[in-house]
Amino acid sequence: MDRELAKASLISKTRTEENQRKDLDFLKRYSSIIFLFAKRDSFSYFKSRIVAKVQLWTEGHSI
Repeated sequence: MDRELAKASLISKTRTEENQRKDLDFLKRYSSIIFLFAKRDSFSYFKSRIVAKVQLWTEGHSI
């Protein structure tokens, strides 16, 4: 029973780490895209604030 719980816990932890890695990859790509558009767009102020928030989030959740 304890082995099964330990195995399930390890699998869950591994999946959580994989999902976090995927989320970070997505956010990094997304923030780069927003940054590129922010350079050309009249709404650059708002988009740059979004980029800054995404960057703060990714720094706090680095793996």
